Amino acid sequence: MLSHDRSERTTVPNASPGWFGLRGRRAALWILSGFAVIAIAIGVAIFLLLGSEGPSVSAPIVVGTPPLRITADGQGAWVTSERDGTVTRLDPDSGRRLRQVTLRRGISGVAIGSRWLWVTDPRRHELLRLDAKTLRQQQAITIPGAPGPIALSADPPRVWVADEDGGGIAVVNAESNRRIRTQLPPLAAPLRLAVGAGGLWASSSSTASVRRIDLGTLEPGEPILAGARPAGITIAQAAVWVTNPPRGTVTEIDPSLREVRAQVEVGTKPGGIDAGTSAVWVANAADGTVSKIGLDSGEVEGDPIGVGPEPGAVAVGGEAVWVANNGDGTVTRIEP
Repeated sequence: MLSHDRSERTTVPNASPGWFGLRGRRAALWILSGFAVIAIAIGVAIFLLLGSEGPSVSAPIVVGTPPLRITADGQGAWVTSERDGTVTRLDPDSGRRLRQVTLRRGISGVAIGSRWLWVTDPRRHELLRLDAKTLRQQQAITIPGAPGPIALSADPPRVWVADEDGGGIAVVNAESNRRIRTQLPPLAAPLRLAVGAGGLWASSSSTASVRRIDLGTLEPGEPILAGARPAGITIAQAAVWVTNPPRGTVTEIDPSLREVRAQVEVGTKPGGIDAGTSAVWVANAADGTVSKIGLDSGEVEGDPIGVGPEPGAVAVGGEAVWVANNGDGTVTRIEP
């Protein structure tokens, strides 16, 4: 025992008999702490890596009393509240409210163009032109009937407005603000509008069809059957996509062949729909979710994305997908 004690003292000169044990325990604790920090860092890195594969979903953004309509571009999103009569502008990155103004109760459709924000007022039979940043009204254009949903075309620069009372579609020159035509078919309600694939496309729930209107001549094409009570409509990769709420599907239509290309099952009671460069986004009102359909695969990709209650209108703009939730008057921002 004595020789052993001397051996220890010889190995660690000028130390007390308990020095090595104390320092050794401290060293071990430091080593274990280092391993723990490394393990946590690796776990965080793995979490971030795996988490980046899924979409980022914002907390609910309170906007106003539903029903809500929404439009978006790279500069943000704009939301109308019919009951409050408000227009709200949301920041493109954070989703926070940049500005909210009260126009008048009963406002409905909304669409953002290259210079102006366009809003319809069915009660007063008007199409309103607003400054997109300040939300100040610049002009009111009389539109017969009850103007509702809006679509915009850049070439030629026109505003297309559907009549919620079944009076067809009105066309306005977006530069001179003068009406060009009214009562373009289909003379049915409700109608939803989208521009692309060589024309203006209108879905008609009551006739279970979609129709194309030539942007230049304004000549309407023959109806194309589009499933059970087609609702929301969008254009992507030269195809027309239409939601069918009763069947929980989205119909893909080939506009050149004038026939249905595919039926894609999504969630329950799909309504709002919009498309980006790589996917079609569909709001499932009864599920409180959004489905993503890949344009390359033509199939639903990933799990349904939970949003707010009763999601309705969908708008793709910049780096985000915006969803208006009619169950609680909020907006959800999704960053794919």
